[in-house]
Amino acid sequence: MPAPAELGSGMVRVPEGADLHLEVLLEDVSDGVLVTATVAAPLAGECARCLDEFTASTQVRFRELFAAEAGGSGDDGYLLDGDLLDLEPALRTRSCSTCRCPRCAAMIAQGCAAPAAYGWPTPGPTTVIRMTAAPGWC
Repeated sequence: MPAPAELGSGMVRVPEGADLHLEVLLEDVSDGVLVTATVAAPLAGECARCLDEFTASTQVRFRELFAAEAGGSGDDGYLLDGDLLDLEPALRTRSCSTCRCPRCAAMIAQGCAAPAAYGWPTPGPTTVIRMTAAPGWC
């Protein structure tokens, strides 16, 4: 299924028209339809940490109730439109599982040894580092 326009959040998005791979389980429950879905998609964007452009992939899993009528369990959730349900709003809120490029994500996972990785001096008691952005600092 091709990705709709504007699917993403902030600095990272699923490119419009990119292939989305969906596995969806629909369960009839008393209040509506319980949806369990797994969606795999490519990502493109700008790292929130170092501001480098990157591409990656993500897999998102969610379980949501699509209520048959307002006022029930779906007050803060999703409503069925007759016999139809729209997964896009539920997916849109979960499309950004990471807003960091793979390099920054790996550094964070390893305890953030970032200054040396960027060739910057390790801050000490008398080190002053001036910068406009702080890529490499936790």
